[in-house]
Amino acid sequence: MRVFFSWELGDNNGHLSRSVNVASLLRADGHPLIFSSRNTTIARKILNPARFHYVQSPIHQRSRIFNETIAGYASILLASGYDDAEGLMGLIGAWMSAISLFGADVVVADHSPTALIAARILGIPSVVLGTGFEIPPSIAPCPSIMPWAPVSSTILEKHHSLAVANINISLRAHRHSPIVSVASLFSDVPILVSGFSELDHYGSRSGVLYLGPLGKSRASSEVKWPEREGLKVFVYLHGDISIVAPTLDALERIGVNAICVLPSVGAHPSSLIESQNIKVFEQLVDTDSILPDADIVISNAGSGLMAEALLRGVPLLLLPIFAEQSIGARRAVDLEAARMLSPAATAIEIEAALMNLSTAPSFRQAAKRFKERYKDYNVQSAVKRAAAEIVQAARGQS
Repeated sequence: MRVFFSWELGDNNGHLSRSVNVASLLRADGHPLIFSSRNTTIARKILNPARFHYVQSPIHQRSRIFNETIAGYASILLASGYDDAEGLMGLIGAWMSAISLFGADVVVADHSPTALIAARILGIPSVVLGTGFEIPPSIAPCPSIMPWAPVSSTILEKHHSLAVANINISLRAHRHSPIVSVASLFSDVPILVSGFSELDHYGSRSGVLYLGPLGKSRASSEVKWPEREGLKVFVYLHGDISIVAPTLDALERIGVNAICVLPSVGAHPSSLIESQNIKVFEQLVDTDSILPDADIVISNAGSGLMAEALLRGVPLLLLPIFAEQSIGARRAVDLEAARMLSPAATAIEIEAALMNLSTAPSFRQAAKRFKERYKDYNVQSAVKRAAAEIVQAARGQS
């Protein structure tokens, strides 16, 4: 069985980090495979150490900017080239060629709608793998990804209709049956969610398999907490200095022990603060050695770290930057295990939220309830289940 892993949209480590463990297990069982990666810099970092081959994913070369509101999943497709029927035909053709040249028996599509279309046309089994945000629910039009802001139903319907129309132009050109909705691309394939139902961006749903996290980015170093009594806060924040600085100020004002990973502020992030109780790093550190003793985690609400913290029973302070993060943060807030602030929050606002999280027992109690609910979860079992689902799909047993 030859397995083609595809990653088309999005731009973070999580796509490959969750696939590499599954791929390793499949390879150990004797299945040849290859990755098609949107970002080859990330691919080099994650796939090279595991000795996997990869190629550049086909990407639409836009000749014009998509200036309309990114209102839902269909809008994401349009902004990624689906507003250009001819360009989409070329994109689908490129994916078909890549899949065919490898001789794939099954396609594992991670945020890869066009690879999914290509597999459909070629008649090759496929499996969808991703977070809830990357897999639209089975409704039409695709719902808003901005529940905190009013979005016209006219925009949602317009974007959905255009995406479906342009997809169908390509399907008909290949003498394939048209689709009736964007969601129908996902309706007849196994869907593996790398996460938990409570944290699904669109809410818990039927027809998908919630596996829990399938992996995480490999850490470059193991660190220890400062040897000092007091609150322990783990920070993992993307964003420029305007986002990071107020958090560091708040940590210093409270006098906590903190381990901060700040990958986006440039070289020598440790120069941002002088406190001996606050350690600052540019590269990811080993969270397995940190989270068991953490009192609070501060992050942008990436789905992987949110789940990891809650599995350890640790409450969260979330500073989401993007829509995906904002929706995910709201799920943790709904669990009463997190506080959410704007990424433009001041040091005073962050300090107040940290004090609230550390003194109000309800947050930690909610996080511990989540931990207890998933006490039997382990990543090895999740990876085995994902690999088994892929094998079954390839055999036509899904």
